Amino acid sequence: MNKKNSGPLIMLLVLAIIYILILVFISGKQGQNQPDYTIYSTNKAGASLFYDTLRDLGYDVATSFSKIDEETSMNDLQVVVGVDHSFCSEEDFDLLMQWVYAGGSLLYFQEDDTYDMTKYINANARLEKNNPIPYGEGTIYLGKVQDVLNENFMNDQHAGYEMMQAVDIHTFDKMIFNEYYHGLQYNKSLWEKLPFDFKIVVVQLLIVAIVLIWHLGKRFGKPIPYYEEVEREENEYLLALANTYMGVNMQFFAIDSYYQHFLRTCCDYFRVEYGEIERCLVEVWQKEGLAKLDLLINVQKRIESFPAKEVKNTKLLKELTSNIDVLTALVRRK
Repeated sequence: MNKKNSGPLIMLLVLAIIYILILVFISGKQGQNQPDYTIYSTNKAGASLFYDTLRDLGYDVATSFSKIDEETSMNDLQVVVGVDHSFCSEEDFDLLMQWVYAGGSLLYFQEDDTYDMTKYINANARLEKNNPIPYGEGTIYLGKVQDVLNENFMNDQHAGYEMMQAVDIHTFDKMIFNEYYHGLQYNKSLWEKLPFDFKIVVVQLLIVAIVLIWHLGKRFGKPIPYYEEVEREENEYLLALANTYMGVNMQFFAIDSYYQHFLRTCCDYFRVEYGEIERCLVEVWQKEGLAKLDLLINVQKRIESFPAKEVKNTKLLKELTSNIDVLTALVRRK
């Protein structure tokens, strides 16, 4: 390709890159312009950190834009963070409560000026020891909307743990964050909001980009990979979570998360329920004829006594996690 012919192609490529950067900038601003209490809002009054934390910890979370009624699955845990009265009528709220009464499970975080819950339950009956409030055949976890906002998650290192406790007392297939009650069912996507002429420009730029890639690839031979595949470290995300706990001086939670992962692996190997595995682990381990029985007993004893010691010795923590890794390798199914 001579310099005379390459000039226009380079100019088009530069324009395409600038346009993509503008779109990325606009998309980044979208999170700050979303309504309060939604999982899409990254502002202090948004609930994006609550959703992202649960998703990163492995919970099966999803989003719904449909009102909760008799057609809604009873197997899912519905989450409603505040209510925008402009989009949720009293009839909508009655349908929601009827669904709970018929056997649904609801996490409801209310504002001070929300619908009067005393119409359905004793709204002053706060949770004691994370027991949900019964309503008909279903249950309601009644909390304050401030508990799950981004501002609270950023300022209180225990906020995430407390919310996980509220979630774990329920049994469900999926955890559904319902955005119908924030009016998002009326909002269009960014693409739908674009003028028709602007969409034509986007399509044209995409075509130009494809032609450029094809043309340059044809002129200069096959593409050469500029990256290498890196094998993920085993338990990479688990280690990251443990490091986060240790970074805020919550050593017990770091070790406990590691140990709970080992117990779940044992459940799969021995075909034992999670609630029973810790009690009968030594027995089934010995029955299976696995090695390192003494190491297993030692690890269990140290885990039980760990909170009382409040150990912050890095060497001791590494030794304990290393021992758990040895035991996990023995019960991991290939």
